[in-house]
Amino acid sequence: MSAHITKTIEIYTAQRVTLTSKKHIKDVLTALDIEVNKEGGGINMMLMLANAKSKEEIDTGMKKMSDGGKRDFVLFAAGSHSRWLSAYHSGRKFLETHIYTIGNPLIAQAMLQHDLTAGLHVPPKLLVVEMEGGKGTNIVFDLPSSVIIVGKNVSPELKKTAAVLDDKFERMVRKVLA
Repeated sequence: MSAHITKTIEIYTAQRVTLTSKKHIKDVLTALDIEVNKEGGGINMMLMLANAKSKEEIDTGMKKMSDGGKRDFVLFAAGSHSRWLSAYHSGRKFLETHIYTIGNPLIAQAMLQHDLTAGLHVPPKLLVVEMEGGKGTNIVFDLPSSVIIVGKNVSPELKKTAAVLDDKFERMVRKVLA
């Protein structure tokens, strides 16, 4: 007997944000790596979340990785699109491009408790792209609230927390570009 499967498609509009600076991409990446604790986050963040057995363990782990709460976001994962594209295309040069997945499980839980589908875009990503000729750097991201607040029955709590995420995310990007 086959299972009955239904399909629903929900159309929504995302907002893509690009912030640009004349700051060299290497300097932006250095600032971003410090800001999101690249050295202490990443696999450490994933392991902490995978192995946590209580709210206290998550709070303590996040506090440790966020320098006592001084950082709003910690690295989950990072990679270079330009490196693998160059390898795939036999050494062809691409603009330096890096993808970062960064987040904060304390902010995430405040949204996910109201709508688990927010997990499609939590933690959020940003793309760091070198400008042509090394004339600066673009950081591109989808405005978190525009991809998290989808549908008709969105709680006021989710809207409020997503707006806080928007603000903190952009503030962090502006800081690393400054």
